Amino acid sequence: MSAPLPKDNAGKPVPALLGVELAFIPKNAQNVDAAKDFLRYLIQPAHLNSYLKEARGRWLPVMPSIVHNDSYWLDPKDPHRSVAVRQGVIDPTMTWFYVFNPAYAQVDAEHVFPVAAADIINGMEPDKATDKAFARIEEIFSKYPIEQHA
Repeated sequence: MSAPLPKDNAGKPVPALLGVELAFIPKNAQNVDAAKDFLRYLIQPAHLNSYLKEARGRWLPVMPSIVHNDSYWLDPKDPHRSVAVRQGVIDPTMTWFYVFNPAYAQVDAEHVFPVAAADIINGMEPDKATDKAFARIEEIFSKYPIEQHA
């Protein structure tokens, strides 16, 4: 059985970090009108719900109405899906840090910390791998100065 997230020190739910998969039509794509028609079809709640259910709950609905209108999503007979849906749709959520500053996104895209772990696995001293990772992070963040607000 999946377990819900722990409570914070005040006994309130800890927000789940949540990301959203995006649909897009590539630049210079053929059949752009057909692609737009398909996306218009897919984002209708009934169609999106059917698609997500056929995917066996691998992705959560982005529309809370889908969860509230179909008992499939909170069915206690599946203790994993119902916990995930509560965490991702009903309980508090927050977005990943990289949406607030492009530097976070670049650090994530470059896999700076996994690269450091791989460096250690391949024989680099942990201190050197850590220094290398933080130097890269500092380099990335230096390209995106934080705006000061009065």
